Amino acid sequence: MLPGDENDANSPTGDTNNGNNNGFLNETDGWEMQDMRLAGILPGTGITLPTHAFGGTLRIDQQNINGQNINWIIATNVPAEVCQEIDSKYDDGVRTTGEIQATANYVADTTIAVFAWKL
Repeated sequence: MLPGDENDANSPTGDTNNGNNNGFLNETDGWEMQDMRLAGILPGTGITLPTHAFGGTLRIDQQNINGQNINWIIATNVPAEVCQEIDSKYDDGVRTTGEIQATANYVADTTIAVFAWKL
């Protein structure tokens, strides 16, 4: 089971609630978010999403991105140039394929609303 999605109220340590064990992580599920934090996967406390260096949020979530409904590590509001550089260095450089994807084209001086890595 994935941390956050587990259905064991004793795991991770300090957990008092169960996930739903459906194989998907959901940042809108407060219990799953709490469990991810207790497991050390996400920083912070409560249900407020952590932010990254460019001011957007960072989360782990199940979403449909470019036709793939899976678990993703998602960064929001990232400069397109940064997204393209990361995608090119660590993947195939194409925003709609591979392990790293974006929801918009890499156009200079724009912001990508959702930039994601397959989990």
